[in-house]
Amino acid sequence: MLAGISAAILWSFGSMLIGLIHERPVNSRVMQAFRLPITLVLLLISNRILTGQFWTVDITAAAWGWLLVSGIIGLALGDIFLFSAYRYVGPRLGMLLMVCAPLISAGLAWAFLGEASSGQQLIGMLVTLGGVAWVISDRNSVTARPEYNNYGLGVAFGLLAAVGQGTGAFLTRLAFETGEISALNATLVRIIGGLLAMWLILLVRREFIHSYRVILQEKRASKLLIVTVFFGPFLGVWLSSLAFKTTHLGVASTLLALPPIFMIPIGRYVFKEQIGWKSILGTIVAIGGAAILFLT
Repeated sequence: MLAGISAAILWSFGSMLIGLIHERPVNSRVMQAFRLPITLVLLLISNRILTGQFWTVDITAAAWGWLLVSGIIGLALGDIFLFSAYRYVGPRLGMLLMVCAPLISAGLAWAFLGEASSGQQLIGMLVTLGGVAWVISDRNSVTARPEYNNYGLGVAFGLLAAVGQGTGAFLTRLAFETGEISALNATLVRIIGGLLAMWLILLVRREFIHSYRVILQEKRASKLLIVTVFFGPFLGVWLSSLAFKTTHLGVASTLLALPPIFMIPIGRYVFKEQIGWKSILGTIVAIGGAAILFLT
């Protein structure tokens, strides 16, 4: 659970940095085309430091399959939708919409793995998700910002991102069910899946060369994206994989849904959003739900 909440904090910081990237040419596909290869290099270096070798992945074909698909759905498609949501409703509400991800992953785990939640865990999840949903209902702080001008499209992208993350979490858990896999190795394979999918998307759209040319030209954006790589797909995804491996999937996914709560002060002081009383009370409720989860 500590890994889950640590990943949530790191993702909040990374989302803030992405929200500061205002250059219009740097779209969601360009961001992922830049972030994923750097993440893979950092993971290989980490593996070298920890094991003495750059590559030590020795897992079954089934685990490879689940993790690759998890990376495609959760890291390539999911993040493309999430970054698109940021463009239309901002990073705070974009992250808030990820509240649906735990419900999707927990539902899939219940349907296919028979992983039922205890009464206390269900209460903790419901309280946490209810608090986050309460925050979402305060849409005035978003619609007041003129640059966030398509609320409906932004919400749709955010929900699609939640589907991607929730499904990716479930597929990662399926991989762990096949045998002993380290969180680092699982993250490596997931990143490979996401990177291959991202490159295929860029090739089909004929944007491969253009995407890398854009990021090299946008110096400010590239510097910010390098920092987001460290906190997001590198440490954040690594810690989330550890959380999926070591705790109940519904609990881990709920803790990973906490970035919207951490984004409230960021939205107020960094993006100058008007934070209403619903957001404040929702924050208190969600933190209380997280506390219940820690006591299970």
